Amino acid sequence: MKFHKLLQVLHSRVRPRRRLPRRSLSFTVVFHPVQNVAEDSKLGPTKAHFQLICQAVEFYLGPPSNPSQQVTPQASAHPFPSSTPVPSRSVPLPPRDPSRLFVQCPGIPIEWDADTFYTTYPFQLHSPNAKNCAPYDLMIVSGIPRARSPQCLGGTVTIEGIQPCAKCSRLTLDVNIIRGRAARSFEHIRDHNDLSSDQLRAKVTVVKDKVNTLRLKKLDLEVSLQRAQARLSEWIELFHFIGQNSGSIPALHRLLGNAEKEGWSATKILEYCRLAHAGQYTARNYTQAEIDLAMLIYELGGAGAIYALNHSIFALPSRNTIQPYRRQLNLLPSVSGLRFTDIFRNITTLFGPRTHHEGEAELLPPVKCGHTVSVDEVAADRNIDLMHETDEMGGFCLEHVSKLETVKIGKDLRSVEAAVAAVKEGTVHVAQEICVAAISHLYGTDYGAKPVYMGPTCKKGSWQEQVRLIEVILEAWKRSPDGEAKHGPIMSVASDGDHKRRLALFVLCMRYDIAPGNPLWPFVRNLPGLNLRVGKDNLTNDGDPKHIFKRNRALVSSSEGITIKNVCINRDLLLGWLERLPNQDWSETSIHNLLHPSDGQNVSDAIKLMMSIIEIAKLDTEDFDPGEMAEFEALCLLGEAYNALQPFINVELTLSEQIESLVTASHLFCALYIQNGTSFMSNQLYADMQSMFKNAVLMVPKTRLVNGQLKVYICLLGDDVLEALFGRSRMLGGHSPNCSIGVLRDRFNSAMNLDNIYERHPELERQPRRLNILRKRHVDHFRPVHFKRELRADSCDLEKCWAAAVQAAERILLKHGLQMAVTFAERFKRKDTDLSRPLGGKYPAISGGVDRSMTSVSDAPAEDLIDPETRNFAQLVAGVDIDAMIVSENNYDSSTGTPHSLFAEIDATGRLAHKKSILRTLFDMTVDGHASHDRLQRVRGYTIGGKSWARDVKQDHNISTKTHFQLGNLFTTLLAYNNTHLGLAVARCTLIKHTPPGSKPISMSAVARTELHLPSSIKGKKLDSQCPSAYPFMISTSKKFFPTRPCTNVPLACEMLGCKDIHWKYNFQQHLEERHPDWQQLISATFLLEIQISREELLALKIPPQTAVAWPPPAPTPKSPPVLTLQAPSSSTPTGSKRSASSPTQRVADKENYAPDNSPSAKRRRMN
Repeated sequence: MKFHKLLQVLHSRVRPRRRLPRRSLSFTVVFHPVQNVAEDSKLGPTKAHFQLICQAVEFYLGPPSNPSQQVTPQASAHPFPSSTPVPSRSVPLPPRDPSRLFVQCPGIPIEWDADTFYTTYPFQLHSPNAKNCAPYDLMIVSGIPRARSPQCLGGTVTIEGIQPCAKCSRLTLDVNIIRGRAARSFEHIRDHNDLSSDQLRAKVTVVKDKVNTLRLKKLDLEVSLQRAQARLSEWIELFHFIGQNSGSIPALHRLLGNAEKEGWSATKILEYCRLAHAGQYTARNYTQAEIDLAMLIYELGGAGAIYALNHSIFALPSRNTIQPYRRQLNLLPSVSGLRFTDIFRNITTLFGPRTHHEGEAELLPPVKCGHTVSVDEVAADRNIDLMHETDEMGGFCLEHVSKLETVKIGKDLRSVEAAVAAVKEGTVHVAQEICVAAISHLYGTDYGAKPVYMGPTCKKGSWQEQVRLIEVILEAWKRSPDGEAKHGPIMSVASDGDHKRRLALFVLCMRYDIAPGNPLWPFVRNLPGLNLRVGKDNLTNDGDPKHIFKRNRALVSSSEGITIKNVCINRDLLLGWLERLPNQDWSETSIHNLLHPSDGQNVSDAIKLMMSIIEIAKLDTEDFDPGEMAEFEALCLLGEAYNALQPFINVELTLSEQIESLVTASHLFCALYIQNGTSFMSNQLYADMQSMFKNAVLMVPKTRLVNGQLKVYICLLGDDVLEALFGRSRMLGGHSPNCSIGVLRDRFNSAMNLDNIYERHPELERQPRRLNILRKRHVDHFRPVHFKRELRADSCDLEKCWAAAVQAAERILLKHGLQMAVTFAERFKRKDTDLSRPLGGKYPAISGGVDRSMTSVSDAPAEDLIDPETRNFAQLVAGVDIDAMIVSENNYDSSTGTPHSLFAEIDATGRLAHKKSILRTLFDMTVDGHASHDRLQRVRGYTIGGKSWARDVKQDHNISTKTHFQLGNLFTTLLAYNNTHLGLAVARCTLIKHTPPGSKPISMSAVARTELHLPSSIKGKKLDSQCPSAYPFMISTSKKFFPTRPCTNVPLACEMLGCKDIHWKYNFQQHLEERHPDWQQLISATFLLEIQISREELLALKIPPQTAVAWPPPAPTPKSPPVLTLQAPSSSTPTGSKRSASSPTQRVADKENYAPDNSPSAKRRRMN
């Protein structure tokens, strides 16, 4: 049924011919049970149809004036309950104008495109109780839904028909809102009261599906819960088993890793745990960390340690498992001399391609960067080793090994016996140290020192030999395909301050000037004061910062100290100033330990002393007197210089800040050296510090020429990486840190493996206490990983940093009152004047004199000095002919490269013995190695020594106490006590030492009695003895003439008859001429020799040659000397009289030369 059709029916059938009163009209609507009464309904009339009819009647005729006049339904086939009210939203129409025709407003049509209107329209919005009631009334006219406003004003009849009112016309927006909402899915509608029947049915469907899903999920959870409860007992059993046996299940973590990877059940995990507990299963899915840890334990603890941990609950990899991961480096030590081929092969071994193993980190291609060569010595055992690869004897010093015909052993003992004879004669020495040269990357990774040269040394070589060594290493690196071509150039050579090596590096690295055309020239041309002398390929020498710190500590803590502004800063001065520091904790390191170091190699204490001097500047100066202010200013200036060394102890600086600070330090030390000379700092220390500063500055442009994006690590300069290698190799020795050349090679092999492990796991390395250079505890060597600031070479502007540093240095000097005669800029404009030679011309590095910063180093021999006037250092040494060297070495290898055995003939019968045993027997005859239960003592060599100094004496292993004196034997000797008395003591021997020529003292276990002697320990002490010969014994040495002690003037008693006078020797000429004019005829020859004064003695006493005449003149034929009888003390002589047997001559001499004796016995003698 449509609303407009219903209106047409009412108009055609009910329309009266005349207007009737509305109250007189009444209608009865009767429904007939016929089909299709309503066009849009197949179920017959409904309540909605009834309401529609009522609305049409009201629209056409208007609402009834009498409420009783309602349209009421009659009995029909589809009656409605009478209790259901009929909704009505009609409002009274306005009064109608009689002159116009007013009709009901038709509303606006609802254009509904959201599927079927009756199923998609939310009819409940028109209910009076609706939460979100629609703002219009819904009408259906002729099947077309229409909307009419509750405030409708009535329609207007026009030609086009009846038009809606204005209020109804504005309902389009509201209709569109409801239509848009009906077109959306119900998920996008918040309030379910706004849903249509289709939306409600869709929501119900979805809700039903969710309910079904939740029901299924609930069932699944119930099933899962049942299963979990069923398996809970298995996990509880597994937990209890692991908890009770956690200490006896090997490799439990790897077992659980396998379980997670393979998806084992609790039952299977429990089964494998029980097998592991019984020793029948061990998980072997080793990680790289476990392999590294196993290698670390094997290198440090040996096969026994790794075996124990392999069979423990940790179940680390076994020795066979880690063997493929360990790098077997077949390093070649130089035992027959400096060899180019040995160094070349070592470079290939250490820097060549590596084999990658499964599980290891991926090997990255090598990065081209700078490198440094570090050279130093490590202490060695005085042993002769067998180099079984080359059949050579190793351990002779390379400085003199050329005096041996060969170091090859061969088939018999001839070469060994010749070497033994040369060692006995002192022409060849058994090395006491091993010189090591290593190459290291100046890069953030793999920066450990790699030893390319190992050579025994006796430290008696020249600086020319050091030059030759370094030149061969540089040439080998340049020629090797695994050297410069693959990894990059060598930029510097570092040393620890050794005098000969300093001269060698000076000759190597001061040959050429950086001039236009040199790649470094654009970077350094505007750096006034920088020394521009370099070596081949811009090579520079470098000093080690840690050694610099230790040497500075040695200077300021000595009694001589250093002089700054006429103030001597020594340990006594520092003692008073350091005690004033308010916030300094001296509990851990006392002032005494800092200023009187028992361990001069402790870097951490050296750093602490320097930092304490820096802290002095923070003291309050209000109460200082003028003397204290002068000391304070000098200490502050020294503290400023030390504070400028921050780049070596501070990781929070950028590269530019580091360079600026080091340049400031170089200028401060230069100013102090100019003002005070060697009283401030030794020439050698000043040269080493300036070399260190210069190398750090030049490292920036050198790195930029290779790759400007590379970082410059100041912490990798110096030879600290070589010291770390020495520390690891010595640590591998445990209680025997020193070793021979053969053992050192094996230790270096292990140290290289440790280096790789510590690089991946730095937390595993124990750091040496003495090398701690940070102000924090338990932190040692700087590593590149510690630096987080900008360090790229391109980030540093050298000219800007240099200018700022010079200004900072001048500002510091002016602040503390140090007036310079000229500024740095004016000084460095002079010819041959720069930071390395601030006084012009001569270099302090090659000057002579004592280096007070290295107290253990004596004055350099004259032949080891270089003329300070030298300018062309390249001409001091001839270059090394590497090609001829290679040809000579190849010829030697081909001539001696025949197959060899580990055994050699020891006699004419052809008996064989192991060559190691031969070396041990011939070079050490003190130990019966064949009777030892230690296999190492039966086959390896030991220190040179023996029970006799004579090596050609046949030794008997059954030593008799009648012929030899052994350790532990008792002996009697005279001992001095109270510095004045002698006593006879019985002692037990605990040490026997012998010092061969040119060698260190050697400990012995026994010595022949004929060779035994005790060193004299009487050094100028006064003796008080009862012996009659005590006084002659005391003056016996003074009576002899020595060129170093020419005076022989001693008290003598006159032996002339009847004379008892005692005079000094030099006064006897006057005494004899005055008291005995005829003494020449009466004097004895013996007494004449005692008073004789030679011309040599007079000249040694600085007597002019023209007046130096020997005395006395030749005497006549000597007569027999008078006999002097010494009476033995009688029994009545008091026992306490110590000088009762002394002669009058002796008593007079004692009176003239010694202080009065106030002992009780002397007082009694004077009373008698």
